Amino acid sequence: MEDARNYYITVLAMVMPKVRVEIVEDPEDNRVLECALEARADFIATGNKHLLEIHGYRGVRIVRASEFLEAFESNLAS
Repeated sequence: MEDARNYYITVLAMVMPKVRVEIVEDPEDNRVLECALEARADFIATGNKHLLEIHGYRGVRIVRASEFLEAFESNLAS
């Protein structure tokens, strides 16, 4: 359990978004986008249909978890 905790500490970032966006109809989904932008994320891995419909925003790719894992595994193999 400690190994998993340490791993997540190295890859996660706590952010307080400074910019508000109103891209999708659900306000909570917009908050997810704000956090991703503030964290300079490459991906949002989600099953949320509203976010998946826009495919990406300002360089943040929005994909299903399975697509993210495929991209992650391909990157590890490189």
